[in-house]
Amino acid sequence: MMLMDPSDLAASSYFKPSEYADATALLIEPTVLNEDVRNEFNDQVTYRDEVVARVTVFATPAELAGKRPTVILESTTLTHGAIVSTARRAIGGGFAARIEPYKTKYGNVGQRFGDLDDSVKRLIAEYYEQRKAEIDAAAAEAPPF
Repeated sequence: MMLMDPSDLAASSYFKPSEYADATALLIEPTVLNEDVRNEFNDQVTYRDEVVARVTVFATPAELAGKRPTVILESTTLTHGAIVSTARRAIGGGFAARIEPYKTKYGNVGQRFGDLDDSVKRLIAEYYEQRKAEIDAAAAEAPPF
């Protein structure tokens, strides 16, 4: 049995959308919404909402077609306003997306979740269903406690 480290379970990493801007697709599975989290940056204190999620990244079409994620970010913290705004509506569920740039009300470039083509969404759904079936099968084989 392979045991995880506590750091594997903690929301210790922050999702940086710009690092995944070129990814073919993302599977976002939000689990927790934390509202009014204190954030201190450059000696200024603000409060923001954060979402903790599992983010499965498929960097290339070949990885998506083969159902082999590039990386799975367990318990990563989403902090960007537009990203959190979308993810908070899916707590306990999931959605497929890509990162897309947009112009903020202040004229800056931000990142948000964008829609995927139906063919890409279908592959994400197949991956999700396959993963769920594998987890269910493993659970069924587990001895009762």
